[in-house]
Amino acid sequence: MSFPDFKVTDTTGRIWTKADILGKPFILNFWHIGCEPCIREMPELNEWMKIYPHATYFATTWNTAEQIKKIVENRPFLFIHIVDDLFFFSQFKVQVTPTTVLVDKKGIIRYWEEGGSTAKRQYLLDKLKELETE
Repeated sequence: MSFPDFKVTDTTGRIWTKADILGKPFILNFWHIGCEPCIREMPELNEWMKIYPHATYFATTWNTAEQIKKIVENRPFLFIHIVDDLFFFSQFKVQVTPTTVLVDKKGIIRYWEEGGSTAKRQYLLDKLKELETE
C-alpha cells in the first residue's frame, strides 16, 4: 500500500509533505501522553536514529505541543513531532498505541506493528535495516 499524500506541520512550524519522506526509509510512530508503553519505548526508538540516521522519523499524537512538552523533553523523544493532529490516525484508523509503521524509500508501507514489546521493536529494527540497504 502506498503511503498517502499528506501535509502536516511539526512542532517547529515546518510543513512536511509526502515528497519530503521519499528517497529514504520513513518511520511513523503513533502515541499519546496517557500511553505508558509509548513512553517506555521512546529511549529505544531514539537509538534507531543513531543506528540509521538517514531515515526520517515522525511521532504523531492528538495531544498538543504543550501537553507533550514535559514528556519529550524529560525522556527525551527526538523524533519529529506532529501534534494536535488526527490526520495520520484517521487515515490509517489507528486505535492502538503505540503503533509503528515503516515505509520504504519509494513510499510503500512495508511493516506495521501495534503494541510496544521489545520483540516487536527488534523486529522493526531488523526490517529497518533491510529498508536502509534496498
